[in-house]
Amino acid sequence: MSREVDPESHLDLSQQREWIQQAVKDLSEQYRMPLDLVYYQGLKYREAADILGIPVGTVKSRLHSAILKLNEAFQQQFPSHSE
Repeated sequence: MSREVDPESHLDLSQQREWIQQAVKDLSEQYRMPLDLVYYQGLKYREAADILGIPVGTVKSRLHSAILKLNEAFQQQFPSHSE
């Protein structure tokens, strides 16, 4: 069994990563900031809430909304990856 990834699959993954990075940058600041603080910087919800000056529940709801927006856009861009 070969564990090598074929070049086409590797390119596809690379394109997806680039797309995701750009899609995150394209989010409005209200969604991008909680996403950055929690998922990319590894802060806890409370820490992100303190930095942003918003309630923890708002951090959670904005993260949820950001993920939904990214998922919807991803499904439109890469329909072959839909389940």
